[in-house]
Amino acid sequence: MGDTGNEDILEMIQGKETLEFFKPTKDKVWVSETFFSVQGEGKHVGVPAVFLRTQGCNLLCRWPCDTIPIWREGELQTYEELYTSWCRNGWDIALKRDAHLILTGGEPLTRQDELTNFLQYLSKMGLRPFIEVETNATILPNRKFERFITHYTCSPKLSNSGMPRARRYRENALQFFSANSKAVFKFVIDKREDTEEVLRDFILKFDLSRTKVYLMPESTSNTELKEKSEWLIEVCKQHGFNFSTRLHLSIWDQLTGV
Repeated sequence: MGDTGNEDILEMIQGKETLEFFKPTKDKVWVSETFFSVQGEGKHVGVPAVFLRTQGCNLLCRWPCDTIPIWREGELQTYEELYTSWCRNGWDIALKRDAHLILTGGEPLTRQDELTNFLQYLSKMGLRPFIEVETNATILPNRKFERFITHYTCSPKLSNSGMPRARRYRENALQFFSANSKAVFKFVIDKREDTEEVLRDFILKFDLSRTKVYLMPESTSNTELKEKSEWLIEVCKQHGFNFSTRLHLSIWDQLTGV
């Protein structure tokens, strides 16, 4: 989606706290897409995973986010409908064989109640997978939701995202995730100078262990990914950070849902 689409969304959300376009409905969840692939970023890159992308987000980054056209839309599904579709595709078997269930968006923590109830439903059906949440780390998980989660991949937005600091940088949430043994941090890096922001606002501010930090190139094509990866790997070596590729981009380029 181009800049015009982003500006249209930005106009829609001025003064609003979240981008939950579609209101929650009892015993159902708003699903933008769900598919079976492998984790493409962060600590568990390459691990087979069932992705559940929920509708809506509370941020709107100004770089070309490849999921904006997807999380803007959604289909309301009952828990039974969603679970049955997974079983029909054999994804329940994959989850029982230790594939991860990845809750992503948009921002899945804007839909905690819906997801908590769905995860309770899965548990009743005998499905208790490794559950990973991809979050922008602006929202605190509640206790009911937190007890289901195995891992958080936190991706706080830097100034390069174009979002106002007050909207993207929430100290209470960042403090929670920094102290949470289940969480790692993944930062999208566009230029070398972005690393200074990571050091100042996260490493020093929250005494964040560098072993929990992953730097990932901001890129919209395989070519750009390769170019930025070459110098970003050197930055990671210099500062003791982990490097994260974007596996889906390197394999399928700009194709989504894979």
